[in-house]
Amino acid sequence: MTLILFLSINSVIAREKSALHQIIASDSMDMIKYIYKVGHDDVLTIQVYDNPDLTGDFTVSTDGKIVFPLLGQIKVAGLDEMEIQEMLTEKLGRDYLYNPVVSVTIKLFRSKVVYILGNIGKPGIYYLERPTRLFDLLSKAEGLSKDIGQQQNGQRIRIMREALMDSTGRYPIEKETSFFISFYQFLIEGKRELNIYLREGDVIYLPGQQLVYVVGEVKKPGSFPYEEGMTVLKAITLAGGSNGTSAVRSTVITRIENNKELKIKVTMSDLLKPDDIISVPISKW
Repeated sequence: MTLILFLSINSVIAREKSALHQIIASDSMDMIKYIYKVGHDDVLTIQVYDNPDLTGDFTVSTDGKIVFPLLGQIKVAGLDEMEIQEMLTEKLGRDYLYNPVVSVTIKLFRSKVVYILGNIGKPGIYYLERPTRLFDLLSKAEGLSKDIGQQQNGQRIRIMREALMDSTGRYPIEKETSFFISFYQFLIEGKRELNIYLREGDVIYLPGQQLVYVVGEVKKPGSFPYEEGMTVLKAITLAGGSNGTSAVRSTVITRIENNKELKIKVTMSDLLKPDDIISVPISKW
């Protein structure tokens, strides 16, 4: 049972690392070619020189259109500022104005959102106005507080990312994925490659401090900070070790998986998970 559990843990960790490595590999190249594309709820400021009646702010509707004087409904979703400007210049010049001079700027960015949840100063919805890295968002959400020095090696930021669809919105280019970033490596050790760019629809979750619990025949039973790669032996050592009456080789952990409680007999080198309860029984001798 222990071997199967160990292999299962390793398999999950390997999948998570693979997903993160793929994100890092494509990260910078995606942003080099980044240009903001307009979407629903964005607000555009459109100016037509010498034509105040055609100048104003226009909100993009849920179906990706604006209602523009003379031209009626025009689809702008999926276009950038320059593309919208060229389209309006062409349409106005063809039927209404001679050599129109049009400028388009995005006044309010409201179509591309990310969500940040959990143990952070200001959880909620944030809008992506430009290429935004993870550190930038954490700072804006007041996640880098006085508690930064208390972050444990095992605490991880979870990022859930939607599937990336093609231009038709019907076929996925990239599958939906979920990956983890070590808070300690990211912020304390300063591994810059972990400061990834965020993508529209990302959900960032910061858990509270992760713990394991040691009970039974140890000198200092209680809760202890979980660390990635933590073993049963490490947890028992933090609890002061055996009190002299324990049967350490009969140690059992209680773990919740898929809403089921598991009792697992372990060895000292077995890996723990957050919220594991390590029970050290009394010796029968």
